[in-house]
Formats: sequence, structure tokens, C-alpha cells
Amino acid sequence: MDPENYIVVCEGPSERAYLQRLNEFLEKKLPVNDNYLPRLKLIPKIVNDGEGGGQFSLVRKSFRKCQREQRETKIQVWIDIDIYIRNPAEEKAYAKKEGVPDFLFSVMNFEDFLALHFDEVYFKNWCESIAKAGHLSSPLTSEKHALIFEPIWNDQTNKWQISNAAYKKGNMPVDFVSKERLCNMIRHVQDPQIVKFFSGTRKFSQRTFAEFLSECLQRLYPEELK
Repeated sequence: MDPENYIVVCEGPSERAYLQRLNEFLEKKLPVNDNYLPRLKLIPKIVNDGEGGGQFSLVRKSFRKCQREQRETKIQVWIDIDIYIRNPAEEKAYAKKEGVPDFLFSVMNFEDFLALHFDEVYFKNWCESIAKAGHLSSPLTSEKHALIFEPIWNDQTNKWQISNAAYKKGNMPVDFVSKERLCNMIRHVQDPQIVKFFSGTRKFSQRTFAEFLSECLQRLYPEELK
């Protein structure tokens, strides 16, 4: 089975931290029965270390730079979708894009992507909380979003016995990525009820980053992640 490498143009340090943990897990902690280790590598190229990394003009510039410098490696774009829902100018720019692939959006925000890794009871709590807050139709600001996300994150990471896991953007616990949590994500993105629940966030693209990642993992690790 041939390994696959992708450059992932992503919004900022949170996405980079996740991809670094994922790569470490696939390289060191997921045994396979052939000589290709890892079978998947996602190389983060962040648009911006601070705020505003999801702006279309910045994303397009980063994508084209990667194209020039890495001609032999496939490139994907992983961006939060909230800016494209809030800002008509960004929506219009994306709709007219040329020479740039469809973005692989987070379900809404990066933390919504992380929630897909949660166990059932915590994921259900998350879904109910963001639905009640209207997040799926009108994305919450970072401050309001954190008030919902962080308590659930703390409860879940305590259950997993992850130490020093207080949530902070740009940081990711060393042992966050695991077989169990990747399987949670794969199961959630395949659940028809969950797909329907998040259907309103598919305004600009029919495939999320979580779906792309799940497809790669299932194709490249069919025995290890079942």
C-alpha cells in the first residue's frame, strides 16, 4: 500500500498543532504490517499565526506559494467556514475562485472539528449545546463559543485522563490523538443523523476536512482503524 503525503494549507496554529499530533501518532503509535510507516502524512502550512488567517485572499496566496514550491505534493485547504458565512465579501470571493480547490472546511470552527473526536455522551452534549445556541445557522463569536466548548472539553479530557489539558488555541495535548478518538471521528462523520444535523454548514463545499481525513484513514489503515 503506497503512502500518501499532502500539504494542508490551514488557518493557524491550532490546525498545525492537531496535524503535528496526528503525524506523531501515525508515525510512532499505529503499527502496520508493511514497510510504509506512516502511510499518511499531512504537512501543515499555516496561513497566519494570528487572527484572520481564513481570509480568501490570504488562503489563495498561501496555496499558490505551496504550488510553486511543492510541485510534486498534493495540496488541500483546511479553513473554518464561519468567516464565509458572516462576511458577504468573503463568500463572493470564494464563489468566484479559480485555480484553487474547494476548501475542506471545519464543520464550522476548529473546535467543532475537535468535538467529532469525543465519546458519545460528550459529543451529544456538544451537539445539543451548539444547536441551542444557534451556532449552526449563525456562528458564535470565539468568546461565546469558548463558554460552551471549554467545559465539555474539560469533562471529556478528564474522563480520558489526559493531563494538563486545559484548552488553549494553538496547543494540543501530546496524547490527544489516539486510535479510539480517530475511530470516534470516523463514526460520527458517517452517521446519517449527524450528517443531517450539520447539513446547513455545507453551504460552500460538500466535503469537510473531517470527511477527507476519515476517508484517508479508512483507505490507508483499513485493519488498524476498524
